[in-house]
Amino acid sequence: MSHAPIGAKPMPLKRLNEAYVVELDGIGFGMLDEQWRKLRCLVTGAAITDAIGGTPTQAEQVEWFLSNRSSVEQVAAAKFDQRTFENDGSIRVGTRDLNPHLFAF
Repeated sequence: MSHAPIGAKPMPLKRLNEAYVVELDGIGFGMLDEQWRKLRCLVTGAAITDAIGGTPTQAEQVEWFLSNRSSVEQVAAAKFDQRTFENDGSIRVGTRDLNPHLFAF
């Protein structure tokens, strides 16, 4: 994971399109940066499960994602602004990102 220098200018992301892909480890979606470069993002299945609670089916996870996509994209954009990328350059939205209240003590 890499980070940007402190004081780096935030670069907002925009939704690439309405497409999403159900993957083994979550739901993938695309975003665009200010230079119109495509960025692969993924919200983990664990993050969605923790947001829903219980043991949701894959269909319920997809329904939750579609209903909460804008919020997930905002978290992805914040990670982009912080320059918090995976080794492959993608952004992974995990349960600590999406559900910080579960980790507050």
